[in-house]
Amino acid sequence: MRILALFLDMIGGEYINICNPEEKSTSFDKLIRDIGGKVYTNCYTPAPDTPRSSACMWTGVYPRENNCN
Repeated sequence: MRILALFLDMIGGEYINICNPEEKSTSFDKLIRDIGGKVYTNCYTPAPDTPRSSACMWTGVYPRENNCN
């Protein structure tokens, strides 16, 4: 099994069709549909910014436990 994680926090989910059906479809939307898999549109982390959120995902522990405070 292979896992590909794409983080769209810099693009913003409201600007791509896969998360916001009111937007027109782009080549990025086509790429995501062609790859397939599961798209999570409402994900939450225990950290307020990207570096600490990514650290939580990759290590599986809270920011205070992986020294990202």
